Amino acid sequence: MNKKLKYFFITAITILFITNTSLQAGNDVVKIKSYSAYNKVYAGDEFKLAVKVTIGEGWHINSDKPHESFLIPTKLTLEQNDNFNLKKIIYPIAKDIK
Repeated sequence: MNKKLKYFFITAITILFITNTSLQAGNDVVKIKSYSAYNKVYAGDEFKLAVKVTIGEGWHINSDKPHESFLIPTKLTLEQNDNFNLKKIIYPIAKDIK
């Protein structure tokens, strides 16, 4: 296995591990789970990851494009990495809740 591919797999495993943990705010308010569209990825291939965020009952988060300027948008970010490039992030359609 070449060095670049080795680092890619280490990075991918780290991302999957981190996104499969729960954020803590007294109890499990936010749970994050990631899914990959492929079992294997080879150097030069494109692949998709999905991130599912579950918010505890009684809590909410803003969409990526909230209606009001004072609301903080939700953002998914990845650290810069020389082994792969993030091409696009697609957020789900927002639901207005009162």
